[in-house]
Amino acid sequence: MDEATGVLASAPPADRRSKVGLVIYFAALTGVCALVFAPSVRAGFFEDDFGYLNVTLAPGWWHTSPTWDLAAQVFRPITILAIGTQRELFGFHPQSFHVVALGLLLVQGILLYLVGRRLGLARVGSLAASTVLMLHTTNGWSLAWTASTSSLYSVIFGLVVVWLLASEQPGRRQVVGATAVFVLALLSREISMTLPFIVLVIRYSIGDGAWRARARQAFRETTPLFVVLGAYLAARLGFSAYARSKPEAPRLVPILDWTSFRETLPDVPAHLRDLVTLATSPFNAVYDPATGLHFPAAVFVVAVVVWAVIVGLVVREARAGRWIGSVGLAWFVIGILPPLFLQPDMTYGNYTDMALPGLALAVGAIVESLSRSLPARLRPVMGGLGVAVLVALAVSGGNYLVDPGPPLIARAAFLEAQARREYPDPAPGSTIVIRGSIPEDVLWTSNGDLFRAMYDDPDLQVVFDPNPGG
Repeated sequence: MDEATGVLASAPPADRRSKVGLVIYFAALTGVCALVFAPSVRAGFFEDDFGYLNVTLAPGWWHTSPTWDLAAQVFRPITILAIGTQRELFGFHPQSFHVVALGLLLVQGILLYLVGRRLGLARVGSLAASTVLMLHTTNGWSLAWTASTSSLYSVIFGLVVVWLLASEQPGRRQVVGATAVFVLALLSREISMTLPFIVLVIRYSIGDGAWRARARQAFRETTPLFVVLGAYLAARLGFSAYARSKPEAPRLVPILDWTSFRETLPDVPAHLRDLVTLATSPFNAVYDPATGLHFPAAVFVVAVVVWAVIVGLVVREARAGRWIGSVGLAWFVIGILPPLFLQPDMTYGNYTDMALPGLALAVGAIVESLSRSLPARLRPVMGGLGVAVLVALAVSGGNYLVDPGPPLIARAAFLEAQARREYPDPAPGSTIVIRGSIPEDVLWTSNGDLFRAMYDDPDLQVVFDPNPGG
């Protein structure tokens, strides 16, 4: 502001060019994501997408018990509200939902850039982190599977929490704001329970003095988040006794329930192997609805090499007094631990959601450090090569959930077409018969919710008849 006139001064031309450059970069990066993840963006609804959609069909769905059921194993009202709002706007048109998911991915990238800058990364490192996050192969999963946009929402809220509390001296407004946003994150996806621990590590790394004093200060600064987390866990565990199914600990808290813990413990090594491999943006993966993810041996070898390089370079960064890479890896470890115990047998692509921003920050710190040793003329070339590698990985392995399409996706599309052909306009509350059905159709249509969502009729009755139509 000009002190003489009291008028806001114009931003320097260099700053304006810098901001315009950022807008152009993120717009171009979003366009690249749209191209490489096109098969996922073009996918239809499938599996529990129909269940989420069906919840939003009843009058007053936004405040009814299915939306706010604390006894449910999966409690994600923010995700339900988002999906319901989009259904009201777009109807039963999945591509619109996937485009919204692409926009959420852009928001993630921008927020991670801001977090990186606040933590001390320069523009190059922060942009590298955002690029790694947005072009990661696992995004194909969240872009294709509308139900898994809970990952996108929780990471967005989580990054806001980190950004608010990562300043040198967060004030009361920042603490209150971060605590409120943390509540939204918990209502989006259970993995958000890791956020207080992630912020604790960040606050410790920012603090001054001896380690004990820094630890005490970090605990004081994150106490509101831990209080909210304790209240959330108490409510979820208390209401779980009233679950319609067998009483069990809420999802992502199996260690609080001995039966669930005992069932998941034998699969922890396999989950760890698969999740760490997923984090390296695998160039090849196959998803089977019955048996989960499968990787060729070459992918595991590449993953080991990539992790060895990342850890080695982060250690080098730490020895040089640069701590952001170490904090990023700590963030990754904290975010990846709960999914190790999530459920027996099965690992999903979006289980790396809360861990990936930390890994992306670590990679951004490495890129920034390495770029300093390069001649100025080579930096854009090496940056372009890095983006090209990420694009190649995303094109090769980013759409494995839908390409080739597994039966649960192809079958849902086939049944939708069959129903539209045989029942172009069924009366509300009437009964339709799905002839020539197979046993899996009940599961893959969420007990017929596919057709209720398709016809916007929560009272529609669906009968599955294995006999072929006449």
